[in-house]
Amino acid sequence: MRKFSYLILILLMMDSAVYAQIMFGLCNSNYAGLGGIKINPSSMSDSRLRWDANVISLSAFAQNNFLSIPAGSLNFSSLTSGDTSGVNLHFGSNVADVYAFADVFTKLPSLMLNLPKLPKHSFAFSTNFRAMASGQVPFYIMKFISPGADYNTSADYVGDVIRLGTLGWMEFSGSYSTVLKDRGQDFFAAGATLSWLRAVMGMYMANRQVGTVPAAYDSTVYYNVNGEYGRAFAVFAGGGIGADLGATYERRKKNAGWISIYKSKPLRTYEYRIGASLLDILGSVNLHNNAMQMIVGAGDTPIIDSIIPIARKNAGTVDSLLNTKFFHYSAGDSSDNFKMRIPPAFSLQCDYNFYKDRVYLNLAIVQRLTGKSSALLRPNFISFTPRFESKWIEVAMPVTYYDYTRVMIGAAIRIHSFYIGTDQIGPLIGASDLNGISLYFGLKISAFKERKGLKDEGAYSKSLIKVIRPFQKK
Repeated sequence: MRKFSYLILILLMMDSAVYAQIMFGLCNSNYAGLGGIKINPSSMSDSRLRWDANVISLSAFAQNNFLSIPAGSLNFSSLTSGDTSGVNLHFGSNVADVYAFADVFTKLPSLMLNLPKLPKHSFAFSTNFRAMASGQVPFYIMKFISPGADYNTSADYVGDVIRLGTLGWMEFSGSYSTVLKDRGQDFFAAGATLSWLRAVMGMYMANRQVGTVPAAYDSTVYYNVNGEYGRAFAVFAGGGIGADLGATYERRKKNAGWISIYKSKPLRTYEYRIGASLLDILGSVNLHNNAMQMIVGAGDTPIIDSIIPIARKNAGTVDSLLNTKFFHYSAGDSSDNFKMRIPPAFSLQCDYNFYKDRVYLNLAIVQRLTGKSSALLRPNFISFTPRFESKWIEVAMPVTYYDYTRVMIGAAIRIHSFYIGTDQIGPLIGASDLNGISLYFGLKISAFKERKGLKDEGAYSKSLIKVIRPFQKK
């Protein structure tokens, strides 16, 4: 029983070493460029960048509510030396279900363009690799991996859900944003991203009902199993499409933030900005190469302790094991293709210009739209981020309420076109328990929209505007 629970933990965290999710520290910056498209494609329309070319960017995120390393137990020297003998593991005890989530997002060569001859239109072309894993397992199963766990070998544990899922895919995306209104103090833009998805692997297990009896230390009996299992592993395991939609409204300042002698209209900064977006809608992948799906149902069947070494072999061996030891599917209960859905979400972004176009306060919300019946889960986020930004340097400190369960404090910095950050800095400095990771960094080549005219920071520039305006191009 304990070894089977270890397998479930491995499946739960199989991508944990690799979604600093949406990079809340920097994604809502006016200099985010390509980094802001993923949370709202319409953010391109008022970017401070003329063009933005990504060299390489990586974000990694993982969280769970069961297993943690106490603060101070793991330090930098132990990681570099490989000596983890003094590391202690803490197992949770006050949760109904164990949840885990992990995601990696790698942005490969990509380009965003704001063309001077098409000032109302913005374009981007992106190549990304994404991998996501999530799981939900009843606590009574996971607790058996805890040292000294007390469980009754004759007790019945009945009726809870087990859901495990992982999906990895390439994403080839095109984004477009346009300015719908730019008059007076009102600015409104809308944008969309359309993605072609090519999956390289996918696997899920979803039991809607299961009963267990721990028969001994290393085995258990599962009965009344009702669910399904699917897996696909291939260079091109399948494909699909995905889309993001977004809109942005800005309330501009009354006075011109700066005037360019090359433009007929003053370019203004905003007092506040509000954005709304739908993320990963239509995100469905059809897996059909080297794929198998089983509809499961079993009587009283023991899971033996040999599941760990067997699971290290190939996919066919795992299929055989699950059939003979667990599912007992027949020919009519299996299929050679299945679909997995990327969990969609709704996002709201609010940005307030707090001090002289340099200090901003941001509130961002990401709310999943799928129910708990989905094979892949997506956590919810509420993030509040104060930030200082300029052309050459940017510093942000996001405070994130993760999945309505815990608060995480992060930090991020950008120096020109290089950035690095985390949404959970506490474990890195030994200030809080380590129950996951969060890290993102990237290197880009960016061209900024230069302020070639006059800053409107005093009466002197206001008077000069009257002199310059007649010479501006109409």
